Amino acid sequence: MPRTETLLRVFVASPRDVAEEREQLQTVVTELNLTLPPMTGIRIELVRWETHATPGTGADAQDVINTQIGDDYDVFVGILWKRFGSATGRAESGTAEEFQRAYERFSRSGVPAIMVYFKDAALPPSEIDIDQLGLLRRFRSQLEEKGTLYWPFKDRDEFAKLLRLHLTRQVQKWAQKLPVTAHALPKGVDPLAQTAPDSGPEHDEEGLFDLILACEEHVSRGSQALQRMTEASNGLGRMLAQRNTDINAAKASVGAVPAKEAARLINAAAQDMDDFVTRMRAEMPIVDESFSKGFDAMVGIVELSVDFEKPKQPAVEETRKAMRDLRRILLESGETTAAFRQTIASIPRATTRLNRAKRLTMSILDEFNQITAKFAGLVAEIDRSVGTLYQSD
Repeated sequence: MPRTETLLRVFVASPRDVAEEREQLQTVVTELNLTLPPMTGIRIELVRWETHATPGTGADAQDVINTQIGDDYDVFVGILWKRFGSATGRAESGTAEEFQRAYERFSRSGVPAIMVYFKDAALPPSEIDIDQLGLLRRFRSQLEEKGTLYWPFKDRDEFAKLLRLHLTRQVQKWAQKLPVTAHALPKGVDPLAQTAPDSGPEHDEEGLFDLILACEEHVSRGSQALQRMTEASNGLGRMLAQRNTDINAAKASVGAVPAKEAARLINAAAQDMDDFVTRMRAEMPIVDESFSKGFDAMVGIVELSVDFEKPKQPAVEETRKAMRDLRRILLESGETTAAFRQTIASIPRATTRLNRAKRLTMSILDEFNQITAKFAGLVAEIDRSVGTLYQSD
């Protein structure tokens, strides 16, 4: 029997330098339309000028897009990186004009929801445009003045995870506004007996408790690797302290350390650092992959939680507690690593080998800090989503 669906239209605005993220947005929307619980009764439509505009004539190209697409959408997604775009006859760029139109509508009616993302990735010197970066900084300041919270991301993977979570939250908010009849199945029809149209090879969809168990497994594996990395850092700290003790002992015994002996002791410390880097490189992919899969499972839990009432789901609250514990561990690891990096940086540049070992050690510690900071932020977003859904803060 046909079932009523509500269309949630998502409009994306961006300059041309984030084409990869625009395509990633299409992928996320497609996945959500396949995996969001059917009982929400909501399907997402992505509105882009590439698919919703045709060649035409107007005051300028942006005017053609404005006329053809209009303002009939529910969520505005803005994505920016290194370019702000070219000025139109009405704003400093097409993206700025699209944002202003969306913001004016929001100010009048509370719609559309506005989500703005800034890519925070390094730029090659040849791609740095001072004028464009200045416009971007000014636009960020304007967003803050208007009370718009924007979200940074480092890479495509992090953007996809944030976007999937944030769009899931929007779908849930819209589902709560709908009358029950808008997406309820007919009386007497078993929802478990409903099947989707044939769309290819069959696969068993994971349920809420499957995802909870998967989340626990992935987070546990990542946490164990994180613990091993912490132990490796502590071990390196102890070894470097011992090397320093050996040098001081040599100084005390002969009044000064011969250059050859000093070089031997210093290069032994460099070898300790090289061993540490090797260990960290082996563990970091485990941490990254495990927490990434754990986060995906957490997003799935948020998606499926709309099928259950809070009193029936203490397991979801247990998962939320585990997420808070994980975030605390990630933040503590980041703080410890940052302090350890300062210790490494303060070691005098005594030999070529030591200098190289210092550079590699600080580089691997920086990579580790980026991973912990990324997942701490993602887990905090999940926690907020579950808290909003269950109103349990």
